[in-house]
Amino acid sequence: MHENQDKLISIIIPVYNVKDYLEKCIISILNQTHTKIEVIIIDDGSDDGSSEICDELAIIDKRIKVFHKKNGGPSSARNMGLQYVEGEYIGFVDSDDYISEDMYESLISYMKQGIDIVTCGRVIVYPESYKKKRVVYATSGIRKMTREEALEEALQLKALSFSVCDKLFRREILEGIIFPIKKTSEDLPFVYSVLKRSRFIINIGQAKYFNYQRQNSISRSEFSKRRIDFVLFSRDILSDVNYHFPRLLKQAEAMYIKNIIITIRNIENSSNKDKFSEQSRRLYKVVRRMSIRILNNQFIEGAIKKELLHLLLRKLFHFSGGIME
Repeated sequence: MHENQDKLISIIIPVYNVKDYLEKCIISILNQTHTKIEVIIIDDGSDDGSSEICDELAIIDKRIKVFHKKNGGPSSARNMGLQYVEGEYIGFVDSDDYISEDMYESLISYMKQGIDIVTCGRVIVYPESYKKKRVVYATSGIRKMTREEALEEALQLKALSFSVCDKLFRREILEGIIFPIKKTSEDLPFVYSVLKRSRFIINIGQAKYFNYQRQNSISRSEFSKRRIDFVLFSRDILSDVNYHFPRLLKQAEAMYIKNIIITIRNIENSSNKDKFSEQSRRLYKVVRRMSIRILNNQFIEGAIKKELLHLLLRKLFHFSGGIME
């Protein structure tokens, strides 16, 4: 028995057109070994039958509270959910994912005095048709981090991710922080803001969250605007780190640059790259201007630096009809 066994956990689930995955997600939450939970489902204007599934499950288990709203995106749904929480601790689960039955019991058992966030590892699960093995992201052993140590790990995507779904938050550190509306990659600025006001963070070193990669989310060849938002948020974080955590400047710069390089690559390999040619051009100008700093940044791996050099050379020696432009 641990000291937090009687503490209420509020779990927020934004739902939009996920009828084929929703029941598995919610059942995995209702089956938690830490039974003192409230499940706050925000139906974000579903029209595929998900709304009815939510209402039916709420009849079966009184711990479920369902709220229906017009479609506004996952950020608006999560923000709405935060208005209704009653628990001392808060978790988030995406409606097409699922969790191990002891996830929240495991996380809350580490929530001691001074600990504001407890996180676990994730398992990336693919559809059977892809014939890909699951990928596990978890640290080796328990890791306790200060605020600055946690930020450093997150910036390098090591012992901490920028996802809200693999974490349990102390409620009071979320006060006043909201997810950005009408943006994608909304977890990034939210988690960064929460980390800035946290005292200590613990990674339990075990994978408890199962992130299901739906076919329609991994098979599309079109470039997603989601990557552009991720770059812009990375840029804002770089600016903030420069002011508040100057020791982590190169780590923040590395995250920003890696996201730019990946975004340029994704645009060039997409079927709709012409639509984003202007964004690609602007991103290229950024990396060209920062090229010396990039090559001298020890937190940017060699593969990214090599890709940068190829990009710069390709742009410099771009031929059209045998004439260098």
